Amino acid sequence: SRKHSQFQVLAVAACSASICLLIAMFVRSETWPGPATILWSIAAGISGAIGTVSLYRALVVGQAALVAPTSAVVSVGLPVVIGTLTQGLPGPEKVVGMVVGMAGIWLVTREPGSSQGGTRGLGLAILAGFGFGGFFLCIVRSEPASVFAPLLLAKLTALLFCLLTIAFRRSSLHAFPFKQSGLALLAGLLDAAGNLFYLLAARMIRFELATEISSMAPAMTVLLALLVSRQRISSLQMLGVGICLLAIALIII
Repeated sequence: SRKHSQFQVLAVAACSASICLLIAMFVRSETWPGPATILWSIAAGISGAIGTVSLYRALVVGQAALVAPTSAVVSVGLPVVIGTLTQGLPGPEKVVGMVVGMAGIWLVTREPGSSQGGTRGLGLAILAGFGFGGFFLCIVRSEPASVFAPLLLAKLTALLFCLLTIAFRRSSLHAFPFKQSGLALLAGLLDAAGNLFYLLAARMIRFELATEISSMAPAMTVLLALLVSRQRISSLQMLGVGICLLAIALIII
């Protein structure tokens, strides 16, 4: 996404995710859901696409140290507020875990050496957070019998959203080098898997708890950057990883 249009990258990723989900849907012999689930899935796809492209653009124009934690915390805060209003507060340990988790997410997404740069990109970061939070809220409203179909509809919607945006902006499409195409396709498969596990978790526990745990994914990114890419990780980020692990323990008590 640093070298190509964020809409084009997201479209390629949505293609591989859609193919994978379509195959899984037929293997499971899953039928198409009812109208309500279709509408919620389409809304989830639009919301998720807006969140992704807003985050990509915010990272271009703003500082990652501001953009990443802001979008992450907003994406968690929206489902937490909605879940509290509709279902009441969870147990005290889980409330503490949610608060601790937000602090951990904020710390772990702070980028070393990027503490300055003003508030450029803040509005886009907030929009990205609402987009991701909207995806979490909408996709969980799908009917329990449907697993892969709602996610497939969401990815197809995101793909259509990107193609229409590219056409409206009259942007030219550039062929990806083989390595970059593979990375974008792999990203789509991993994204589909993450969405699938979130949906399954949200049907087993309160969805706002599943949302917060899922949003701690940057902690794994930081660990992989340290272990695989040998990237420099700040002490605050490592502290954030530990706090996220503590928050998960509190939430699942």
